[in-house]
Amino acid sequence: MVLFSANVYKWNRFLIKQERTIVVTNQNVYNFHKKKIRRHVNIKDLAGLTKALNEKSSEFVIHVKNDYDYRMESSNRELRDKLF
Repeated sequence: MVLFSANVYKWNRFLIKQERTIVVTNQNVYNFHKKKIRRHVNIKDLAGLTKALNEKSSEFVIHVKNDYDYRMESSNRELRDKLF
């Protein structure tokens, strides 16, 4: 069941923004580039979520246990806040 989806920007390891769609289901978080799944993370493997408290910032981080984290940005703060 899809709980949330949004278009976001994610930073890659070279600090370049990339357009993505994230989809959160009751089991996984999916990272789509166009129609292709680039990565999925099981909900059980999430370590936490961090969002910027500054009203001017639209960044957030999805922390993953034993793997690299996702640094993302969503221009729609209301949609982003649904994750928290």
